[in-house]
Amino acid sequence: MPDKDRILVFTTSALIGNPYVLTDEKLYPNAHIVVSTATLGKLDRFGKEQGGTTERAFRSRMVAEAIAKLHHSGHFLKENDHPVYTGCKTFELLDADRKNQHENLDADGYNESSHGRFALMVALDVKKAHPEAEVTLVVDKDYDSVIPIRAHRCGLKFEYVLPMPYVGYTGFTKIWVSDKVFASICGLTEHTKMAMSYVLAWNEEMGGYTKTDGLKANQYLQVLNGSSQRIVRVVKQGNGFSVVGTACDSWKPLGVAPKSSTQKMLLDALHLSPKDKERYVIGLGPGGCGKTYLALAAAMELQDKKIVKNIVYVRVLKESDETMGYLPGNPDEKGDPYYQPLYQNLQKLVGSDDVDYIMKMYNIKAMPVNFVRGITFDDTFVIFDEAQNANVEQMKSVSSRLGENSSLVVLGDISQIDAYGTSSTMNQFGNGLVHALNTMKGEEPVFVVGLDTVDIVRSKISRLVAEKQ
Repeated sequence: MPDKDRILVFTTSALIGNPYVLTDEKLYPNAHIVVSTATLGKLDRFGKEQGGTTERAFRSRMVAEAIAKLHHSGHFLKENDHPVYTGCKTFELLDADRKNQHENLDADGYNESSHGRFALMVALDVKKAHPEAEVTLVVDKDYDSVIPIRAHRCGLKFEYVLPMPYVGYTGFTKIWVSDKVFASICGLTEHTKMAMSYVLAWNEEMGGYTKTDGLKANQYLQVLNGSSQRIVRVVKQGNGFSVVGTACDSWKPLGVAPKSSTQKMLLDALHLSPKDKERYVIGLGPGGCGKTYLALAAAMELQDKKIVKNIVYVRVLKESDETMGYLPGNPDEKGDPYYQPLYQNLQKLVGSDDVDYIMKMYNIKAMPVNFVRGITFDDTFVIFDEAQNANVEQMKSVSSRLGENSSLVVLGDISQIDAYGTSSTMNQFGNGLVHALNTMKGEEPVFVVGLDTVDIVRSKISRLVAEKQ
């Protein structure tokens, strides 16, 4: 055991709740992390559930891969070996000593098969072996409800695992290039290509840092040269990649101009053409950053130019925390309160308060997610708004409705999930939006754009709230 003041023992649920605790040294600096060997079996079992398609399966495999990397890199402690430091922390797998009897551990029928038993036993073993150290059991707030009580009875400190900010795939990265390459990139159009190897070779010469591993189709690159910048898109070419220009500097649907680099990327992703009508676009970002506004502007412009015939706006009819009870009227009238964001954006885009006229003129239909089953959307631009409130089955239901010459735009903010308590799978990292991102990113017809608080255009207060809360 390393000579450190703070030792953290993680339950399986805590690791799954934040898979980055083993790889991001900023989360728990100067701490030694301990995991029960029983966790390995659980990770293997969870990683295979429902064919490995659930969010828990995805995160379980992330944790297992992190442990495997620590092992193969030599940052893995074995029994009496001296600790190997990985950044600001060390890591260790320990088996619970079943010969040790811990007072109050078996109270109230808390037996060996109980959830989190081995993590708690390991924590108590570590505390017994190192009474001078600060040993803390790290648990998940949602799934480890009983373990903190047991830990307290045994005189062991506990804390909840740190929430993980969204650090997943955002669909773009920055690179720095020389004057020569930048001049060439500025000459690119949507129909001209440049080999990625040429761009990155000059990037290395300039000494700029770029994470080039794992490039994906339709990933955007924000190319920087001094105070100038240009946006290009990565496309597959044979076994490698090339970059092409974008339409984001010239296309202004309904006169709407992007106000940030990532808004430009989103508009480019939404830019369909007569020869390219089938796209799957995922737009992530906080409320007020223009996701729905830009998607509607693009859809209405494309419908006006006869590139698409229909526009369908879909959302989950879910209340945030307090129920309104049963609403009167037909299905359209019942859904009316939930479609106010759609109506407000339409009024702003067209400059008219007559929403019915606007929807008829642009052939726009709003429907709840549970009404899409059995429908095939042909020649349709589908906008699935507030998709973070959809579960995995609802996301699959909407995604599988696309027919000929149709595109789906999935929009959402994973930090604003309504009615958490309605489903154990509905949380910041387990919902239909995150499932779509994890399973679809990197496929050729899929575009991902992650917006941030700097893109918020609603108001200064909205931006401040998104940053601080």
